[in-house]
Amino acid sequence: MFVDASALVAAFSAEAEEGRIEAVLNNATAAFTSPLAVLEAALALARAEKWNAPVDEVTASVLTLLEDSGVAVREADDPVAIALLAGEAARRFRAGRRRLNLADCMHYAFARHYDVPILATADEFKQTDLRVVP
Repeated sequence: MFVDASALVAAFSAEAEEGRIEAVLNNATAAFTSPLAVLEAALALARAEKWNAPVDEVTASVLTLLEDSGVAVREADDPVAIALLAGEAARRFRAGRRRLNLADCMHYAFARHYDVPILATADEFKQTDLRVVP
């Protein structure tokens, strides 16, 4: 299962879906995320209304929390394939009601490449062809 940045933010900042995300992560056997998702989550968590801390410190904390949660940070084993899938996601899902942003396109590509469901809090991935963790 690929863990999207939105799920990381929810799990690490007491957002509304924190309980659901934590339950899924506690029962997951092969959860992973990407360096981009770590940075995206750290940028969100560093904001004043969240942790109000420097991004580099938040990034280190997120990495520790991921390790403690059993979520691996994985690089692309085939970066060319990931790039092509991200480009496909941008073509298919950046317009209209789906509206994937750049990071979402990369997260989509990871989930498609590894053929795993995606764990997220927002609905944008439900409008794609990915399997979404309920």
